[in-house]
Order: sequence, then C-alpha cells, then structure tokens
Amino acid sequence: QWSCRPSPGSGDAGASDCRAFEPRPIGPKTTAVPRAQRRGASWQSGRRFEHVLLVVLENQDYEAVLREPYFRSLARRGALFTHYDALFHPSYPNYLALIGGRYFGTTGDEPLDIRGSARTIADLLEAKGLTWRQYAEAYPGGCYRGEAASGPLYRRKHVPFLSFDSVAKRPSRCASIVPALAFDRRDLPNFAFYSPDMCHDGHDVCGNAYDRVKSAIRSVPGARYFGVVPPKLAQSANWLEGFLEPILADDRVIRNTLVVVTFDESLSDDNNHIYTVFLGDMVRPGARVDGCYDHYDLLRTIEENFGLGTLGAEDAKSDPIVEGVWQDARQ
Repeated sequence: QWSCRPSPGSGDAGASDCRAFEPRPIGPKTTAVPRAQRRGASWQSGRRFEHVLLVVLENQDYEAVLREPYFRSLARRGALFTHYDALFHPSYPNYLALIGGRYFGTTGDEPLDIRGSARTIADLLEAKGLTWRQYAEAYPGGCYRGEAASGPLYRRKHVPFLSFDSVAKRPSRCASIVPALAFDRRDLPNFAFYSPDMCHDGHDVCGNAYDRVKSAIRSVPGARYFGVVPPKLAQSANWLEGFLEPILADDRVIRNTLVVVTFDESLSDDNNHIYTVFLGDMVRPGARVDGCYDHYDLLRTIEENFGLGTLGAEDAKSDPIVEGVWQDARQ
C-alpha cells in the first residue's frame, strides 16, 4: 500500500511523493521540516474566489466513490485530487481539523465542549470583516448542543462549530449556525460549511436506498452486485446531484464560488484515502491533482485565498493547494 508524505526539505507547495505506507497513530499530521507560510496576508479577500462552499460527506473509500457515475462526472467537470487523505478515524476529529486546524485531543466521536479562547476559521474571517455560516440539515436551531435531535437524521458531531464555547455560548456568533432550510445559493457567506443529514451524507442507509442502488447498478455496464456502488453512496449521490446542480448551473454563483466536495474519512482504506473535488469557474475542468494533500491543506488554502493568516496550528505547517488546480489567470 502507499501513503502520501511531504518531501523533506521541499520548498514547493504540493511537492510531495508517495512512499510505502507505514501505520500512523491518531494524531496531527507531522512533517520532517516545518513549512512556512508561502505569502503574507497582504491582498484583498477573494484572491481566487469570493465564496467557498464546503460539503462534507461520510465514510467512503476513494476507489468506491469513483465507481459512482455522478461523482465520476464531477471529477470530469472539476479538479480531482488523486492523493488526498483524511486525517483520523473516526469522523469527529476530522470535522474539528477542517475548521480548527487541530483535533483538540479527541480520538473518539463524542462531541466536546471546547472551552476558553480556542479559535477556528470563524475568528480569522471575522477579524477581516468576512462572513461565515454553518448550514446543518435536521438541526433544530437555537444553538442546540444536544447530540441528536429531530429523530435519527441529526448528529451534533457533524456540525463542528457547535463544539466551541466561543461560538455556541455567544448568541451573536451562534446565529451563524443555521438549519439548512436557510441555504440560499445566491446569498452565500464568504465561508459556508454544509452538513447534510445522516441519510444525505451517506452515513446511514435510509428508505428505499437498496432499490435505488439496484437501478443505478443496472445502468452501469459490466456492474456486479452491490460492490460497484454501495447503497449509502448511491443514496448520497442522488441527494448531492439535486443539491449541487442548481449551484453549478447558476453562472452568477459559480463564477466566484469554489465548491469543495470531500469526505470526512475513508471506510476501510488504511491510508484514509478519500475523494475530494474542487468545482467552479476558477478551477481547471478535468484536472487531476497528484500532489499529496489533506484536510489541513484544504483549510490552509481557504485561509490563503482570503488573506486570513493562520490559526497557528497544523494549518500553519500545511501547504495551500496551488499546483494544477486553478485556471491560469488565478495562479
């Protein structure tokens, strides 16, 4: 097996290679040589995009996702990362890492109430006068911090901003965590984190998912049984297509919005290798990005675009994603 590691001493963003896999414990990504930030925060917001919409799905291996027709079509329309790894098993630390630049000492799925002044990307955005919003399906609103609500569809661990007292205990900030019904593609904040419910994100099999996947499999030449398209993945793809296509078809939105579709973690791949795709007019369609990246690098890319600086955690050691992704005018 193979796993991506940064090349020690390399000064190029994304310069990395794939070496024989060595099991690694749960913990933050480390590098042989700390990597300095590539640029100072001297430009205006929106160096490459004015808005970013991050959609996080659940628990699928890279190879399985690429067997699903809709996810395959997104890869043709955007930039597919061929060596993008999640950071941890189980799910929850990955969600914290995506917005906080570290995993805050947790190795499980039980949500934390992180006290004190622990910072997230929300702090960096607000300091620059920029906006953010967390959209969550089945979330009851009102800064609710219980683990489950509205039946089996909601889990707090998938709404990471609720883990921070500095957000959840301040009504003016917690007002940026909203039910997904408030989502309006033409009224996006600068940073939007979208958490589908437990069916739409592919965590659980719901309703008639098995019947739908049978139909999907029949439409794939040479498909064999359920191993081709797992039912949870077919269910998630069906939802994602309905959610994303109006956004991707809206020129007014997609010309300055980066859409990121990723997964929290892999299902069975020891390397935690996951599917991640960038979409938007600023992205090279059909690009294959072979550099080795992870959730910390994604956070760093968003920070760099808006000139936010860093949180001084693992994001500060990480590479903004530059090579092979952006249209020439946006490099």
